[in-house]
Amino acid sequence: MYLKTIQNYIHLFKFSLDKNKLIDSSENIYELVKNNLQNNQQIKSTISTDLYEKYNYLMYPSDEVHKLYTEIKTAFDSVKDDPNKKYYIQCWLNYYNKGEFIDWHSHWEKETEAWHGFYCLDCEPSFTSYKIPNIKDNINIYSEDNLMVISKSNGDQHRTWPWENDKPRLTIAFDIVPSDYINYKQWTHHWLPI
Repeated sequence: MYLKTIQNYIHLFKFSLDKNKLIDSSENIYELVKNNLQNNQQIKSTISTDLYEKYNYLMYPSDEVHKLYTEIKTAFDSVKDDPNKKYYIQCWLNYYNKGEFIDWHSHWEKETEAWHGFYCLDCEPSFTSYKIPNIKDNINIYSEDNLMVISKSNGDQHRTWPWENDKPRLTIAFDIVPSDYINYKQWTHHWLPI
């Protein structure tokens, strides 16, 4: 369900997915990433974010993950500029323990016409801050479970803040990119059509 658009840039949607089933899937995905993709890297809770280019959350065989994919696709279809352009999605789990966060960062250059977003799985209370070009003040998006946030990767930066709870903070993040910008020699194993 569409909620609103902020500054003609950030789009908010509310889903009605089964949070507990997605948390179970996320715990399984986290263990799979930690045990199979780390390649001698030091194990830390942020490993599922650090290795985002090595897997696609949406490829995990779960009915609720499939529902999430369908909801993201429906929402994206309602906001994308060109209905004829072919896009692909990569998706990963952000699994953060107490005190951890994602600092200011951006995803894709404006020229790629890419999008970025995240789904709030189990992350209340927290917020994500955005710096949007030509907007003076930061915009804070307050996390609500089952909220999806999507925006163009158009020169913005965003971040989370240190997580203060004992349970992990779980979000599912994604990039949606036109097929022209996917490096087929390196990244074909984790991109899905959307």
